[in-house]
Amino acid sequence: MRVAVIGAGPAGLIAARELARNDANVVVFEKHEEIGRPVRCGEALFDLYHILPGSPSNSRSKIDEILVKVEGLHSIRVGSTPVWILDKDLWLASLAQEVESLGAEVAAGTAAAIQPLRHAYDYVLDCSGFPSQSSREYGITPPQTALAIQYKVRADVRTLWRRLYLRFLPRTVGYGWIFPKSPGEANVGIGWAKNPPAQKWRRLESFLSQELDDYTVVSKTAGCIPLGVVHRLKVENLLICGDAAALANPYHAGGIHSALLSGWIAARSIIEGHPDAYGPRLLSRIDGEMKVARFARSVIEESPYYHDKMVSYLSREYSIDEIFSLQTYRRMLPFIHMWKATRLLDRTVLRHH
Repeated sequence: MRVAVIGAGPAGLIAARELARNDANVVVFEKHEEIGRPVRCGEALFDLYHILPGSPSNSRSKIDEILVKVEGLHSIRVGSTPVWILDKDLWLASLAQEVESLGAEVAAGTAAAIQPLRHAYDYVLDCSGFPSQSSREYGITPPQTALAIQYKVRADVRTLWRRLYLRFLPRTVGYGWIFPKSPGEANVGIGWAKNPPAQKWRRLESFLSQELDDYTVVSKTAGCIPLGVVHRLKVENLLICGDAAALANPYHAGGIHSALLSGWIAARSIIEGHPDAYGPRLLSRIDGEMKVARFARSVIEESPYYHDKMVSYLSREYSIDEIFSLQTYRRMLPFIHMWKATRLLDRTVLRHH
């Protein structure tokens, strides 16, 4: 069985590894010359679906606590979900070497189009990120996109070491973050799910000056995050994974965990001879996470006060692996129905006045 994988990111390399382990003939096409670069994310990995067998190579630290500030400051337990800060480029380069050691080919610096590959291979996996190759060739685009900008800084972040810090910003659907990579270095950024301001970098500098006493900017980056899950995850022998499928969490916009899951499920569906099961299997696995995240996102858009109350409740009752689950969503249903009814009533009253 011959499989072409477009993109040597988390989804593509996890899929290639699983396929190669099961004797598939795999070629990974990566348009960039260096695997894993450029890095356009905070480099935090929530392995929510436990795809990785242990500590990822080139991890900087294992996270013990997540601090979330809305109106108050809340501490969320990590629970059984491994959370890591990575050197993402080095991790992906190491993963690519493992894939090659299993007999697959990784063709760096090689752009690929889907259509000719679909005729030459039994299956094609589009793991090309954003904007995806399937969006260019088939018009399969994400319903929404978020914008994120980031500095890598040298600063004294010892008080946040082995922690992630997120601060939701007032009057916007977005948050700033500080993700320490060492006691003296951190990724610091801001992401907006909608309506990013004109002076984006000035906003980031303001956030930095409020949170850190002194810092030196080492590098900066920016990128878009696709949200909302594309309307088609499979087209004949093409399977769409990772950011190409717009699988990032709509609340916090993290997407490495869902990319890993999608690559693994795509590979297993092909190996087991049921490629049509890929979409249903994936959507079933992420259903709880997406339901909780979409509701949380709706609360952000409506009310900082209730957003703070929601985070306070969830941080008291659940760890991070429990929050984004179908069980938690079902427990929250009475509150969710009450929230929706209240907002509908408020809108009705406003229309009549």
